[in-house]
Amino acid sequence: MGKMHIKRLYALPVIILAAVLLITIMPQAAAAVKQEKDILTISGQGSVEAADLNVNKETVREIVIEDGISQIGSEAFKDFSHLEKVTIPSTVRKIGSDAFQGCSALKTVTLTEENIQSIAVSSFPKNDSLLIRVPAGSRTFKNGKWYFWKAVGTYKVVFEAGEHGKAPDQQIVDSGKTVQKPEELKADGYVFGGWFTDKEYTAEYDFGSAVTKDLTLYAKWTKKTEDQKGDGNTDPKKDGSQDPKKDDKTDPKKDGGTDPKKDDKTGTQQTENTDGKKEKKKKKEKAPQPYTAVQTEAMFTPTAAEKRLQTVVVKDTVTIKKQELPVTGIAAGAFRNDPYLRKLVIGSNVKTILSGAFQGTRNLARVRFSGDSLVKIDSNAFRGAKKLQKVDLSDQAGLSYIGGGAFKDCKKLKKLLINGDSLKFVGKGAFKGTNRMIRVIVIAENEKIYNRTVKKLSAAGLKNAEFVFRPEE
Repeated sequence: MGKMHIKRLYALPVIILAAVLLITIMPQAAAAVKQEKDILTISGQGSVEAADLNVNKETVREIVIEDGISQIGSEAFKDFSHLEKVTIPSTVRKIGSDAFQGCSALKTVTLTEENIQSIAVSSFPKNDSLLIRVPAGSRTFKNGKWYFWKAVGTYKVVFEAGEHGKAPDQQIVDSGKTVQKPEELKADGYVFGGWFTDKEYTAEYDFGSAVTKDLTLYAKWTKKTEDQKGDGNTDPKKDGSQDPKKDDKTDPKKDGGTDPKKDDKTGTQQTENTDGKKEKKKKKEKAPQPYTAVQTEAMFTPTAAEKRLQTVVVKDTVTIKKQELPVTGIAAGAFRNDPYLRKLVIGSNVKTILSGAFQGTRNLARVRFSGDSLVKIDSNAFRGAKKLQKVDLSDQAGLSYIGGGAFKDCKKLKKLLINGDSLKFVGKGAFKGTNRMIRVIVIAENEKIYNRTVKKLSAAGLKNAEFVFRPEE
């Protein structure tokens, strides 16, 4: 009995430690959600989930997420239809799928730091006016592409005025662009000698050169001489020049001229207004643009009319704002539960078919790829396409990812052709519920790759399929 008691005593700390660890690793909900007018502020620790946001979505125009939140969950802010602006702090490491889908008014998303490790490809909606602001050199954008946006590298230019004058505001300059030359500095008793790239003033900066890195520019000053102290002006009485007061003896009243005191006040006002507008424009031009993004690729999202077609052709390119862009993806849920679609032709530039793009298209029977660019078929992409009989992916030599449930419940699928050389991942249940008599032809460089591919496909629901090895030509 004593031994049993001792065992229990030993077990107690283990149980307590396990409980502490469990509490530590469990995801925590956001601590507080506060709305003031149209601004929603979220603070606390852990993940923000849709269930945490018991607010009227239509009243929110700005979301501020404070430091401490580490994750934005899937569909967390979905259908905040009037949301225009979002600020995401450095503590956020992950943004889930469809986190901001349905936010049709969204204009600006600012990522304050480069600490985000994962952004789901469908996190943000396809808005032509959406500006994604990211820090230059961000790991998230290191390959230059994310969804259909591309980050433009930006560099910081800092001005050091030294002990004299007031330093101009720093500038953030797009890579390859030039620095806007500041107005000449002034300081009592000193002459400004230009901007230099070093403190020793050996290399004067060329403001016509493109910026390719962060810069610090130093102002050069020299002490004024006795002659320069008067700003270069000599005494008019000593150099024989006329007294400016007696210079023009012509009486403006006699020669028909207007009295300067009675000058046209309207004209003066107009001049002041014009000068004010110029000054505002100048300030606006000088305003630093810390982050920027430009659209370089397009995501196919069908129109209401296209959703009623029996045959849909996803084009290779589309023109947006007079710019022709390649169509590289099909948007998440593009034809979800569409009852009309029967035949689909996918353009040659499409690399990604996002989650649920053709889920529930119960009449879709034929799919043809006109190119060989496909890299990823996301989760549930063709799930429930019950009449789909054949999928030919043999030409898609770069296909590396098939998400979970991608072809689940395609009950009439009888033939699948797939290239195994690049296939790295097949998600859980990707082919669950397909025809048991399905014939799978695997194109592979050698039998080792073939066997590896068969193993992945079998685990994803093709356990009883008839597999055929076709050597790569």
